[in-house]
Amino acid sequence: MTHPTTIDENAPVVADHTIRIAAPLEQVWHLHTGIGSWPRWQSAITQARLDGPLAPGTTFHWETAGLSIDSTIHAVDAPHRIL
Repeated sequence: MTHPTTIDENAPVVADHTIRIAAPLEQVWHLHTGIGSWPRWQSAITQARLDGPLAPGTTFHWETAGLSIDSTIHAVDAPHRIL
C-alpha cells in the first residue's frame, strides 16, 4: 500500500492554516503530536484519542463542531512533519 505524501487537493474538505509560532520546535512538535491533549489547548476540539504509537498506520479519532473524524497517520518525520 502506498501512502500519500501531500494532502488530497480534491478531497471534499481541504483546510490550510499558516501561523508563525515563536516557540522552540520541540515544544511545537510535542503540542502538535500530543493528540490526546488537543482539547486542552484547542477549544474547538472536544475529544481526541490516539490508538497506538505515533507511527504510520496508527489511527486517531477526534471531534470538532459536532463532527466525529477518524484519521490515519501515513508518515512521521519528527520533529518536522506528520502526515
